[in-house]
Amino acid sequence: MSSGKSFYDQRGKVYLSEPMVAYVYKGRLMLRKLPARVNRVKTERVINHINRFSYISRAWTGLTEKEQAGWEAYAEMVYDVRDRERQDVTGDCGGIIPRRRIPATGKGAFIQSNMLLYSAGLSEIRKSPPFNTGFPPAPTSVSLAYENGVSEVRWDDPIVIVGGVAPTIGKVRIWARFSTSIGRSHLQIIGVVDIPSSRVFTFDRIRMPTNNRGAANDMMIADFRTGMLHVQTDTVVTYGEGGAVRSVGSNTEKKAVRYGV
Repeated sequence: MSSGKSFYDQRGKVYLSEPMVAYVYKGRLMLRKLPARVNRVKTERVINHINRFSYISRAWTGLTEKEQAGWEAYAEMVYDVRDRERQDVTGDCGGIIPRRRIPATGKGAFIQSNMLLYSAGLSEIRKSPPFNTGFPPAPTSVSLAYENGVSEVRWDDPIVIVGGVAPTIGKVRIWARFSTSIGRSHLQIIGVVDIPSSRVFTFDRIRMPTNNRGAANDMMIADFRTGMLHVQTDTVVTYGEGGAVRSVGSNTEKKAVRYGV
C-alpha cells in the first residue's frame, strides 16, 4: 500500500507499469523497482564479487568525515536532477554495456568507483573521489572478426591525457555476450588491457549457463553450431589518488558464429 496526499508525497509501494517503491531523498521523489528473488548457485566468481562489494561497503565507515563529505559533494555535483530523470526513462541505447549508474549518495559513489577498480583487476581502495576531469572517452573504431573458433576484437585507444596530465591507471575493458538457440550467456568482461594497448584482443571461449540456477562454465565458442556474438568496450581511468570513472560504451559489434567456420 502507498500513502500520501499527492503523488509527490507517496510512500511505500506504487503501481506504474510494474510495482515500484516510492520515497523522497533530499527533496527528490525517487522510484525503484522491487527486488526480485532469484535462487542461483553461488559460483566462486560470484562469491568473490559479493565479498569484494561487502569489503568496500565496510571500508566506507573507516573514512574520515572530511573524506565522506568529499564523496557526498562529488555525488551531488557530478549528476543533477535532469541526469537522474534521463536515466530513469532511457535504456542502454542499443549497447550491451549497462549505462553509467548515477549514485544517489556519497557512499554509493564510493562503492561504485572502487568496484570499477575491482572490475579492472585492481584490489586497492581509493578514499578520494575522482578528480574533476569529466568522464573519459570510449575506445573508437571497434571491430569484431571470427575465424576457426577464435574471435578477434580490434579498436583505437581513447585519448585519456587531460591538460597534459596522464592517468595513473588507464584500462580498456572488453565486454561480450553470446546468444544461441539453447540460451544466452550472461554479460561478462572477457578481457582488460592497459592503455596504451596493442589494440587487439583474442578469445575462443565464453562463460555459458549450465542450468537454470545461474551456474556457468567456460565453453569453447567453436563447439556451438550457431550463435550470435556481441562485443563492446569501455574505458576506466583514475587520475592521481582519486577514484575511478568509466566512459560510456563504444560502438557495439556483432558476428554470426557457425559450426566449423
